[in-house]
Parts: sequence; C-alpha cells; structure tokens
Amino acid sequence: MKPVNRPLIVLLAAVFLLAALPLSTPAADQPPVTLQKAIQIAKLNFKIPESYTEFTSRFSDYENSPAWSLSWRPKDGSGSSFSVDVNANTGEITGMNFYQPDDSTNFAVRIPSYSVDEAAKISESFLQKIIPNRMKELRLVSPLKQSENTYHSLSDYVFYWQRTVNNIPVQGERAAVGVNKFNGTVVSYQLNCTTSQFPSSSGVITASQAEKAFKDTGMFELQYLVPPQYRPLNQEEAAEPVLVYRLTHKSGGMIDAKTGKPFIVPSGQYLQGLDIYMGAVGRAEKQALAMDQAGSVELSPEEQEEIIKHANLLTQQEACQVVFQWVPAARDMSLRNAYLEAVYGQPQNRNWILSFTKKDENGKDHRVYARLDAASGEIQYFSYSYPRDSFAKEKAKSPEVLEKTARDFLKRASAKFGMPREPLVFLASSL
Repeated sequence: MKPVNRPLIVLLAAVFLLAALPLSTPAADQPPVTLQKAIQIAKLNFKIPESYTEFTSRFSDYENSPAWSLSWRPKDGSGSSFSVDVNANTGEITGMNFYQPDDSTNFAVRIPSYSVDEAAKISESFLQKIIPNRMKELRLVSPLKQSENTYHSLSDYVFYWQRTVNNIPVQGERAAVGVNKFNGTVVSYQLNCTTSQFPSSSGVITASQAEKAFKDTGMFELQYLVPPQYRPLNQEEAAEPVLVYRLTHKSGGMIDAKTGKPFIVPSGQYLQGLDIYMGAVGRAEKQALAMDQAGSVELSPEEQEEIIKHANLLTQQEACQVVFQWVPAARDMSLRNAYLEAVYGQPQNRNWILSFTKKDENGKDHRVYARLDAASGEIQYFSYSYPRDSFAKEKAKSPEVLEKTARDFLKRASAKFGMPREPLVFLASSL
C-alpha cells in the first residue's frame, strides 16, 4: 500500500471524554482579582436591578490581559441583561452594558428629554466615578462629530473620550459612554487604555520639519485611476480615467517625530494603541483602595453559588499542566489565550479553552489548542499543528503505522483514566 501524503499536519487531534483527574486545592496562580472581588467591585459601582437574579461569569486571558465578564439577567426571558467587565489584574472596570428591549410600539421620532450637552455631562460624571484617576488623560471628542448623535431615530447618545499623554492623542485608546436620550441612564461603557509608559515628547521635530521630510521622501506616485468596467447604467456621462498622485510609501505617510525619517511599522507588530511600550503607571494605591471598599459589598445567593462553583474548578495553571501531559510540545510554547466559560446549552458546566503558540528558528508558527472540562480535567479536544516540511516519500508513514500510533495513544489514555465514554477521532501526520 502506498504511503498517504497528507498536506495538513495535525498530530493526534483527539476528541474524547476521559475520566476525571484528581483535583488539587486552589493554587496561588489565581488572578490578583478573584471572582468574588470582581463581583463586589461591580456592585460597588453599579446598582444591579433586583429582578436580575440569574448570574453567570466568564474568565478570559488574552495576551496576558486577564479579565472577568459578569452578567446578570432576569428570569422572565425578556432578553434584558446587565453586564460588567473587570480587569483581573487591577480591578479596574473596563466595560458595562445595560440592555433592555425597547417595547415601544410608537415608531415616530421622539424628542429627547436630554440635550447632547446635558448627556455629555452625565457621561463625564459617570467616568469621574468609575475611573477618576484616568480623567486627567481623557478629552471629550465633539459629540456632534459622532454620527450616532445625529440620528434622531436612535435612543442613545454616544460620547467618545480620547486618551492623551502630554496633550498628545493616543491613537486607538479611548473611553466610550452611551447615555439614554429619554431617561439619562448610562447604558454602555467601554474603556480601551493600556497601562503603558510613553516616550517623552521632548526633542521632537517641528511640524514644518516633518512636512519637509514628507516631501523629500517621495511619498507619492503618479497613477491612473480607471473606472470599473461595470457601472450604473443611469450615468449621464461615461467616467474617464483620472491621473492622481497616490500615497504609496510603506510608511503610510508617518514621520518619526524623533529622527525625522519615515516610520515603517516593523513586521508583526501592532501599534495602533502603542501597546509595545509595556510598563506600569502609578495607579496601584487607588485601585487597592477601591478593592478594599468592595469587600463590604453583600453578595446574592446566586453570586455566592457561582463563587463556590469556581472554587472547585481547575486553575489556569492546573489546566495547562493537563495539556502538557498529553502534548509535551506545549511546554515550550507561550500561552496566548485562555478562556474559562460556560458550555453552550449547559450553563452549569465550565470549560477551559487554551491556545499555545511559538515561532521556530525559521519564523514559522507552531500551535497547540486544547479544550477540557474545568471541573474534572477531562480532555475534550486537542490539536497540535506545526509547519509542513518538504515532502519526502521515503519518510512517509504508512496507514498501519499511523493506526498503531493512535492505538498506542489510546492504550496510554485507558491505562491512566479508563476507557473513554465517547468515540475517538484521530488525525495523524503521514510524515
């Protein structure tokens, strides 16, 4: 039988349910802000409607930015919800959304009870309460420049507060606050601000020097713009090609304010929010005070039940150790994403979803993805993918060898956990 040449290299991606792993006591790798503390912080700053008694939580850790997502809902099935996002490192509130379906049957344009200026003041008071230590960096963007505030059919105003450092705007970083036009309630809030340290603005070139550098670099290229072959038939005159100077330089027109030379974003880096300048700002004392105050907040039975449930789950580190047992290659990778969330359709059950990555010496990606039961440690799925080497027929493995690899894995799993309760699916590389 000829060897199988599989183009996709995935090693032992197994879908199975194994018997439970023994659980250890909660470890010290819990985030600084626990689920209980996150709930208390949310309730200290927001009044959750009394009828919103159904409570769920979700933990995520993306690029070393752990966060708790908390959600309250009523039991009437109306679809209403109140959700809060809390930074699991600092306790800072980074998001809020209060959704209530509009049961109004009157589709006529309603006159707002609050003007744009009045609502803007409400948004400012809200931010002053939620993130007072950031207000010195936030500047209100003119509300009339936002299209959301010019549509009379919408029920909410939206106000954007641009982050500035040394009076210089930080691109991609801001706070957004939604205010209901008719009752003045803050219905949404989102904060996107890093805790980065920024380079000093001293010694930068002037705007005229930047303009000269722009002109001297040859940013533009003379091009013809040709109309599409297919265009609306109701045009009175056929469109003709147009000569234009187009910005084509790799810098996109950006000039380094320190060197005066075109700035080209390094490959693989994301700079919209300048998040490569990782550091810490002096907010620890105020955040610690806020968390101390949160300790006096009373929790509902539903919230206490959620906390108890989480106390018996694998920690993030323990979940990683389970993955390392079955995919040792993951030990040499960086944990890119981690999510602890309820199973769809089974809100009482929780899964850990983990993603590991690394680049080899050739700059190629290696990835491991795993999903496991957060209570029992049962592995439900994992995959290990790595770059394809050039195919060499003599190195190809036969279907028999691949089957033996799968059976050996099953024997090892059965010896440790017992026979699986669900069918197994294996994919193996033929190389």
